[in-house]
Amino acid sequence: MMRQAWIGAGLVVVASAVLLVPAQAALATAAPSVAVLESPSAEATAFQVDGGLLTAAHAVRDTPLIVVIDGHRQQVRVARIDERRDLALLTGAVTPGGPLKLADREPVPGEAVLAYGNGLGRGRIAVKQGIVSAVDDNAGTEVLETDAAVNPGDSGGPLVAADGTVIALITAKQNGEGAALAVTATEVRAFLAGAGSAPTASSTPAAAAPRDKSTRWPMAVTALGIGMAAAVAIGVRLRTLRRRPRPRPRPRIVIVLDPEPDTAGPFNPERSETWLT
Repeated sequence: MMRQAWIGAGLVVVASAVLLVPAQAALATAAPSVAVLESPSAEATAFQVDGGLLTAAHAVRDTPLIVVIDGHRQQVRVARIDERRDLALLTGAVTPGGPLKLADREPVPGEAVLAYGNGLGRGRIAVKQGIVSAVDDNAGTEVLETDAAVNPGDSGGPLVAADGTVIALITAKQNGEGAALAVTATEVRAFLAGAGSAPTASSTPAAAAPRDKSTRWPMAVTALGIGMAAAVAIGVRLRTLRRRPRPRPRPRIVIVLDPEPDTAGPFNPERSETWLT
């Protein structure tokens, strides 16, 4: 009986060692590529991918944005953002570990994962173990659930599989359930391929559009021609008004007939009057 117990314990130790080997390899591979992200209103996590640092969109709403890499603080800016997927790409800094590889497969419920993040805003990257609990759809975005013990500050951190590839990006923790949500690598790939909105003007000022010099002279000549034509028309109108003779008053002829006509004879012109008014 005792011998069987020792054998069982030995098998557990061997199995644990087998599971820890890939986990340690993933830890050694991924850790140098993860950085602390700071903003005026929150602390989060970011990690290196091809094209920049990847993080959660809700963590970059305030500026300036600072990443802490090997104790050095560097300012970064938002290159692209996708509110629906809760993803954002930052540029301006590079981690010493280089870009992490995104998984080219779907996550499998039950597989072991490592969650990297700046949990509770402690200013350092910690690692938590867990498993993939489920894969689901959240408002049109593919997400997975994990039981890894993530906390505020872990948003934007990578969820790494045993082979060292990133299978998801941590975005939120479900209240009251203890499970965390992470956007899958499939969604991350689509975002990096260009399916994301451009940042607002407050984060990246737009460059002024170049002026087309070829249209300056035609426009100036046209405006000058219109102005000259208007001036000529006004001058002609004024000259016409000045030359028009003032109307002379017309005489009004009032003929007053004989106020006392003879009853015995015809009209008497000598007793008429003509008034000019």
